[in-house]
Amino acid sequence: MYRTYSYDMNKKLLRQRNNLVFLAEPDRYGRFGHQSFSLLSAWALAHRYNCEFLPTKYSYFAYRHNDHVDFSRSIKAFGQSSNDIERYEELKGKNHDENGNTKYNLSDISDISKFETEIEKISRKQGKSLVKLPFDQTPGSLIWRMNNAMKDDIRNIFGVHEKTRYKQKKVCLHIRRGDVQEVNHPNWYIDDRYYKNLVRDLYKECSDQIEITILTQGDNIWESRDEFKGMRRNGFLKVSSTSSQWTNDFEVRDFRTMLDCDLLIAGQSSFSMLADIVRNGEIELSLIKNVHSRPPHDIYTRNIIKAEVDLNNDGQSEKTIKYIKDNILKI
Repeated sequence: MYRTYSYDMNKKLLRQRNNLVFLAEPDRYGRFGHQSFSLLSAWALAHRYNCEFLPTKYSYFAYRHNDHVDFSRSIKAFGQSSNDIERYEELKGKNHDENGNTKYNLSDISDISKFETEIEKISRKQGKSLVKLPFDQTPGSLIWRMNNAMKDDIRNIFGVHEKTRYKQKKVCLHIRRGDVQEVNHPNWYIDDRYYKNLVRDLYKECSDQIEITILTQGDNIWESRDEFKGMRRNGFLKVSSTSSQWTNDFEVRDFRTMLDCDLLIAGQSSFSMLADIVRNGEIELSLIKNVHSRPPHDIYTRNIIKAEVDLNNDGQSEKTIKYIKDNILKI
């Protein structure tokens, strides 16, 4: 676990940095989750250093989300005239990602120290500085260390309202497909067998207390699965899917659905992980493929339970189901 600086440790230093305005440079061709984490880097840094950030809109594949998400609603959004900016500074990280972009690893203590050294130099200058972050910079561990003010602020940005209370608990299961298939991204692809076992076990254990909605984009095969017809007829299971890989009303609606559920089982996807962070300030339950296990299709659930699940063994999701019932849904 990486150490993070607390607000109390840096009160004096934070007061010296309120002349900074951070600006994110997201990958404009990234999908909604991808762009969001880049935009949230400027937002998280503004909270961390008690300063401001310049709100930015979504582009291209994510533009439809601008109808619901507005970073200018943040308490840290820079709302003054651009004439108040006296200088422009550009930060360059040292680490190269898989696409050759240089950025800071804001989950690594040594990289955080380098970042702090650079912004300390800038903050000593007179007047406000617009500080552009590296291209596609991500917030790292800053996004997992939110205080209550940040949690309230991010819900306001994403337009989260009071959850609708239903008689039965609402569970959303996000299955990442579309751009992720076994042939092109074997390390990210989670086999359908695992999801089928999980749905069957949830039905067996909780059918009278929960309803499940499967959300998936780029693959509508779940609409026609014969083995789930009975579950769909009695209202236990709903499916929202589209074969389209372009941002559309399905994707926007699915994200809003995830925000309103009682439990989100996130896939290995920034799309559903983002929804869980916005809902809770953390990830409750996310399925991450364990590529180092044998056989290689074992899965563990991130942050919650480290039990590996063998896809060839139908009974191996029992620990996950028990944890969901006892600790999250409390049923």
